[in-house]
Parts: sequence; C-alpha cells; structure tokens
Amino acid sequence: EMHPPPTAVLSASGPIAQTTAASGSAALLSSPVFWVLGFAFLFFVPLETSAAGWATTLVLRQTPPDVPEPRAKRFAALTLSGYWLGFTGSRLIASVLGATGILTRLLGSTNEQALLVALGVGCLVFMLALVFVRGRAATSVTILLAGLACGPVFPTMMAVVLLSVQPDTMGRAVGFFFFFASIGWTVVPMIIGVVARKTNIQIGFLIAAASGAIF
Repeated sequence: EMHPPPTAVLSASGPIAQTTAASGSAALLSSPVFWVLGFAFLFFVPLETSAAGWATTLVLRQTPPDVPEPRAKRFAALTLSGYWLGFTGSRLIASVLGATGILTRLLGSTNEQALLVALGVGCLVFMLALVFVRGRAATSVTILLAGLACGPVFPTMMAVVLLSVQPDTMGRAVGFFFFFASIGWTVVPMIIGVVARKTNIQIGFLIAAASGAIF
C-alpha cells in the first residue's frame, strides 16, 4: 500500500485551511454584532484615556489662586491616583459580582449588555459633568466617579465579544477590536486637544461626551 509523502498532504490541506480561515473572516466582517462592538470600542476607550490624561489639568484649573502650588499639585495627583484606584476597584467588584451570579439576579440573563448600557449612561453623564462642573472639590469628585463608571466597561465588552463570535474567529475578533480601540485612543484625544487650545479643556470634553453618546 502506497501513502503520499507528508509534503503532499500538507500542500493539499493548505488551501483548505486557508479557505476556512478566509470564510471565517468573511463571516466575522459580515456580522452586524462585530461592527457594533467595534464602534463601541472605538468610541469608549477615549473616555477613560481622556479623563485620566487631563485629570490633573482639570483639577488645577479649578484650584483657587490662594492655594500654594505644591499643595495644589499634590491634590491633583491624589485625584488622578483615586481615579485609577476606582477604575481598578470597580473592575474587581464587577468581576466578583459576575462570578457569584449577583449581576445575573440583578440585571437578568443579558447582564453584560444591561451593565454596558448602565455604565455607558454613567460615562456620558460624568463627561458632561466635567464640562459644566465648577470648583476643585466638585471636579475631583466627578473624576473619581468617572473612574468608577469607566473601569468595568472594557472587560465587559470583551466578555460580550467572546459570547458573540465563533470560537475559531475569537483571535481575529480581538485583534480587530484592539485596532478600533487604537484609533479611538489616538484620534479623539487629539480632537479634544485641538478644541481645548481654541477654547478651554472643559469645552474640549464636549468631544468626549459626544464620543460617549455614540458609544
């Protein structure tokens, strides 16, 4: 009995594997869920990066002139640290609530989608609040609340991705979504900076609020 050489088997199976990969990519790109999630990544990530990137500036701009500069900078730095602490802590809390089934009992079987809607509304409200808030303490509290709202969004969207795409396209889907996120990280903060230069940084956060509304 004669058997084909291994190279012949590999060459014969190669086009089949390539065809399967191509069909998987075509199915992924033709899925409405893929594009909805992609644009969600694109318009959400600028919220967390913008709030963190301009947190100290926002607080310093609201600092009374009679406050010594070292003290003002220390307060602004503490606000930024609090933002990231709340950001990380809210992710941990959401993870624990999800693992213990509490989120499912509170939000129903589609708890990921319901959580995203609730957090999205919260992010939009806090971005708008940063435009209109006055006073150093109020600005600091708004930034801290924005960290709490933004924290769980990214991992929750990743959970929706894993539940929404075929197992053989997960790797490609995650790569595409990070591509969308990279565009958001780059473009939207640039637009905020341009608007802030022409007006002020608080007005620039109208761009972040618009991004949150689309998200």
